[in-house]
Amino acid sequence: MKNFISKRMETVVPYKWGLQSQDPTIIKLNTNENPYLPAPGIKKVLTDFDMSLLQKYPDPTGGGLREKLAEAYGTKACEVFLGNGSDDILSHAFLAFFDENDTVLVPSISYGLYPVLADLYKVKLVNIPLMEDLSLNFSAFLTNTAPILIANPNAPTGLFLTSMQIEKLLDKNPNQLVILDEAYIDFAPESMVKFVEKYKNLLVIQTSSKSRNLAGLRLGWAFGSEQLIKVLNAVRDCINPYNVDTIAIKIGDATLSDPTYFEAITTKIIATRELFTVKLRELGFCVVSSSANFVLTSHPNICSKKLYEMLLEKKIVVRYFELAGHGKYNRISIGTDEQTDYVLKILQQILEEEK
Repeated sequence: MKNFISKRMETVVPYKWGLQSQDPTIIKLNTNENPYLPAPGIKKVLTDFDMSLLQKYPDPTGGGLREKLAEAYGTKACEVFLGNGSDDILSHAFLAFFDENDTVLVPSISYGLYPVLADLYKVKLVNIPLMEDLSLNFSAFLTNTAPILIANPNAPTGLFLTSMQIEKLLDKNPNQLVILDEAYIDFAPESMVKFVEKYKNLLVIQTSSKSRNLAGLRLGWAFGSEQLIKVLNAVRDCINPYNVDTIAIKIGDATLSDPTYFEAITTKIIATRELFTVKLRELGFCVVSSSANFVLTSHPNICSKKLYEMLLEKKIVVRYFELAGHGKYNRISIGTDEQTDYVLKILQQILEEEK
């Protein structure tokens, strides 16, 4: 059997996804999904969907969705790329812009898919250690020696770089591609999409999974110069020309058509996050100040791994992390107010039991 397997797959360690329980009684706060339903108009799209459209392949150009995104974000359609989720776009980007043995700068602690893609495509990641407070060692990225890949806000910390900082990064690395993974950007102060025309070395990747309530759909998009997008399109046409299905295109259009709902939901999650952070700190938790839809926490009086297991016994699923050189944490996704109130109640009970 070994003779049939690619040598690269002998060493690649696949991405370890979070627990995906289908138990409706579980409070699932481990994969940063949106706790609210998608925009109401999406149900009508599904109800009224013309089934004959499924007889044909989807429009490889996005069936007008690229134009809709360009209008919504203030760019041009030729500066928009569509993918089967942002992970799909990240994979395309590795193939489009990095050769084997190329070096890419990344934070030492970030999204776990980056090293998986690097191993798969034989790209060398240079891990820039985080500062003691888990923030990026910003000056270490100002080298102009290699492409840069940064999640902003970072995961699993939730810490955010301002547009002023990112512009400095772009200015100091004019000959290097800077890829920003903005999966959580709608819970943060500002996106860098508006800078894609100014900086030809900038690629911004976003997803519909978090702020758009569509993790089950698999739809993402990227913004960059026309030249960068052309290369991504070429990679797509080499791998899967029909990478975004017709239903995803229709639903993507519908979610962009209801900005009021989108803004209300993101505002609500941000408010819940801020209140949840305050309440956790009142219970004695150390909480990293987050600009995402999750918080990274630890408590001085209880081991994070033990707390994770005790929460699991109470049917509350969070994500446990051992951050090399920085300790052990639990990352808790922001749920509804009712969910976060219940989590706080259980945490208080656990802490009292551990006294």
